[in-house]
Amino acid sequence: IGSAILGSVQGNILAKNIDGRITIEKCQGNVSVRDIQGDLMIAESIAGNLTLKEIDGSAKAQARGNVNVELDPSPESSYDFQAKGNLACPLPADASVAVKILHGSKISVKITGVEVPSKIDTPFDMVLGDGDANLTLDAPGNISLASRPPDWDMGEFEVEVGEDFDLMADALNEQISSQI
Repeated sequence: IGSAILGSVQGNILAKNIDGRITIEKCQGNVSVRDIQGDLMIAESIAGNLTLKEIDGSAKAQARGNVNVELDPSPESSYDFQAKGNLACPLPADASVAVKILHGSKISVKITGVEVPSKIDTPFDMVLGDGDANLTLDAPGNISLASRPPDWDMGEFEVEVGEDFDLMADALNEQISSQI
């Protein structure tokens, strides 16, 4: 799906495989977004929790619940996340990002090869790698910033799905297209 703009949503949002920018005015439920080839902008706020994985652009969001974002920060991108609950942000071990933590009741930073004080006071700034991207985190609850292990390489394998799968995929595609 290409770029998308959503107004006020009264339920949950699940968006994935977006080839472009996604803008959400506000959501009265939870938001789960995965695999965006563009920016994510939450104009007002999310009433529930935010889960974000695999974004190839900048992102800005506020949630009244918890925020869990798995980032591989892109150079020159900016990420700004605010939560009313807890905030977790696993990063790849080779991330190149300038991090600013504005508030947090308990802050845990466990980045491979990076030493931080045992008790972290806010505001707290640190630079990973060359700091090619910017990341701002803000939450009254706990904030966790940690290295995630490198992607597990499953090697190459082949799977035959057959003609029935192609027919089901075509039928599903038609059904979705008719609803849009």
